[in-house]
Amino acid sequence: MFPPLLRGYLTSGYLTKERPTHYAIDVGWLRLLINHPPVFAWDNGVVIASYYMMGGGNTVAILYDTGELHWYQARYLHLFIRNVKVGDRVVAGQIIGLGGNTGLNSTGDHLHYEMLIVPFGYRTYRYADKVIYAIDPRKVTGFIDVTGEGIQKMNVNEDKLPLAVPLFSNVLMRSTPAILEANKLGHVPSAGLRYHGEVVMNGFTWAILKHNDRIVYSAIADKSGKKLLDIKDSVREVIVEKIIQVE
Repeated sequence: MFPPLLRGYLTSGYLTKERPTHYAIDVGWLRLLINHPPVFAWDNGVVIASYYMMGGGNTVAILYDTGELHWYQARYLHLFIRNVKVGDRVVAGQIIGLGGNTGLNSTGDHLHYEMLIVPFGYRTYRYADKVIYAIDPRKVTGFIDVTGEGIQKMNVNEDKLPLAVPLFSNVLMRSTPAILEANKLGHVPSAGLRYHGEVVMNGFTWAILKHNDRIVYSAIADKSGKKLLDIKDSVREVIVEKIIQVE
């Protein structure tokens, strides 16, 4: 299972007193100085809706047809860009779009995230069904602590991660895995950055890097296929056992 965002904070909860018909959670990111973050698929599934909705803006719905008693459906609203179309098969952690502020019902950059438990065999998309099948996404996805500290914390030993070293002095790093004029963050330092994996967006494979405690992205190769980053092997611990023979 994969969270819809790497970092974010709760801006509106599920069926709150203030919003008794809000069958979703809203997660923002602007306080964290992030613009248009990548939005990820929760699990392996199929896209059953991808279109622009007047109130919800760019909307994607994915049916996760796993399990024997019921299936899950996740809905992502107000996206800046949709990266999937109806019928696409997605895998857990795949980028399905970028977060944004589209649609008449959006008052600022955030992700409106719904999770439904639907009957076995459900293969349709009806927005009104949220009243019947919706549940609090945090109960299903494990987002119990959605705060300004981030939805998902990377509790890893940075020193043991591979190092992404630029092969040229002008390799750009960006705030989102997309070629946009507004998401440039300068160049990848010549010493390199720790490599946290990679994602595919708009035909490019992007390295997920960490710079000054912030997640950034850099293309591993350009359009022509020329390699831009060298991903060096992680540090390995080797235990050497010394045997001393005593006569």
